[in-house]
Amino acid sequence: MAQIDMKADAPVGAIVAFFGNDPTVLADYGWLVCDGASLPRSDWPDLFAAIQTAFGSTGDEEFSLPDLRGVFMRSPDLGAGRDPNAADRTGSGPNGTGNDGDAIGSLQTCATAQPVKGTFFIKDNLNFGGYKTHGGCSDSDRIKYKDDDTAISVTGGDAESRPINIAAHYVIKAKANSAVDPAIGEIPLGCSLALPYDPDKRDDNPVDDFWRYCNGQTFIGAQGSTFYPLFEAIGQANGGEEEEENKPLRFAIPDLTSVFVRGVAGDRQEASLYDPDRDERETPRPDLSIPGNGGNAVGSYENWATAMPNNPLTAKLKNYPFSKTDGYQAGAASASAYKTDTKNFDVESGDEETRPLSMAVGWYIRFLKSGRSDEPGAYLPLGSIVATGSAVEVSQWQPCNGQELLISEYSDLFKIIGTTFGDDGETTFNLPDLRGRFLRGVERGGAGQRNRGEAPTSEGEYQDAATAQPHNAFQYPVKGYPTSKNNIINYGTGTKLLKIDGSKTLETSGGDDETRPININVQHLIKVLP
Repeated sequence: MAQIDMKADAPVGAIVAFFGNDPTVLADYGWLVCDGASLPRSDWPDLFAAIQTAFGSTGDEEFSLPDLRGVFMRSPDLGAGRDPNAADRTGSGPNGTGNDGDAIGSLQTCATAQPVKGTFFIKDNLNFGGYKTHGGCSDSDRIKYKDDDTAISVTGGDAESRPINIAAHYVIKAKANSAVDPAIGEIPLGCSLALPYDPDKRDDNPVDDFWRYCNGQTFIGAQGSTFYPLFEAIGQANGGEEEEENKPLRFAIPDLTSVFVRGVAGDRQEASLYDPDRDERETPRPDLSIPGNGGNAVGSYENWATAMPNNPLTAKLKNYPFSKTDGYQAGAASASAYKTDTKNFDVESGDEETRPLSMAVGWYIRFLKSGRSDEPGAYLPLGSIVATGSAVEVSQWQPCNGQELLISEYSDLFKIIGTTFGDDGETTFNLPDLRGRFLRGVERGGAGQRNRGEAPTSEGEYQDAATAQPHNAFQYPVKGYPTSKNNIINYGTGTKLLKIDGSKTLETSGGDDETRPININVQHLIKVLP
């Protein structure tokens, strides 16, 4: 019989990020890599009962694992109005199979909205007037003055829109907990979970010694040391220090402060969609003698990027396109001469970083095994947030949908999160509302030197989307942009010629409904009962 409900433990179908190089070793503990593999339903009854064909299938006897390589995870919108394109989401499985629309398992490509701080604009010598002139007999090419308004498309932009991120291998819980082997089913060493509160601010810290805060701190990796089991799991993928005389080898845990987590793209096809800059990813810890993995590997760092919107940016320019006329003698008045090259004007404005809607959490990495076969899930802190590919309701966990709970029924959880997420604090309180949102590490004591963006400084804070200028700049190309150095006789009669009257600001139109990276929908659950 299929078993899904793990009570206080992470249920079958739970998805966590693993920060070691080889996630396949976790299969021995009941966790599989989220690489979209097709599995026989009869061989994996627990997992199939949990996720069904939300992530696609290749036939009636199989089902597909989530394929989270190169993507970010997002909660379904469920009517919150934060995912304006929720209805257009597509199946993420083989040949587009799996759930579409606003459901677990659906896929959504990146999008780019206008900046929060106004719109993108172009400001330069783009204000044009005209001279009426006498028609002469010379052959100098001048520009006819006219009243056309033409939309010119902005060019440039990065390969995708994404936030600052660290790469991880996503793994999914495929087997129920085992009473015979307590290691099976537990969240493996080197994997992480999220907390929407700062446990260090509490006298009764609910986070025990099975976890360490993911702020890039280093530990001794020598055999026999406290942290040696974690070193065996993740090595120095996230950075470390070389062994020297009288100085032991050290390894770093991931620094997830201020960043988002993205699945390692690996050898997934369609690089233009699934992390097109995968090979240019940077090492996470240039401040250490062993800087960690760069390129298309776990632990690597990637700065934000801004792509051209799917609904492209344009701006209207008066008197464009330019057309030439000849036959005006040189003389006293100045008018614009026709040219054949293209001038690119800089597109201005933009926020400080590109990011989607998010909520700030503290990320914690598992470094000790509990071995508590009689107390499944006892090592998971109350208020823990884990992702799941399942829509099945499980006891002691609830979806992060902002719902109202009675303090009398969930007093232990209320002591931890209080009214951080709303309500009166006398009889009721609210859970975090992650509908349509992503998770981002809080800005609290990171160790790396990479750009971390504008992250919130407190767990539980919500953050709006933002759009920055791309690293591959947006440009406004004007073909035949004129010069006003050529003179003509100005009799005040005849054909009207173009002249440059000075500076003008053109606001762009277009852009998508929101800024977001490529993502797949999952359900985020919070532990509400011990």
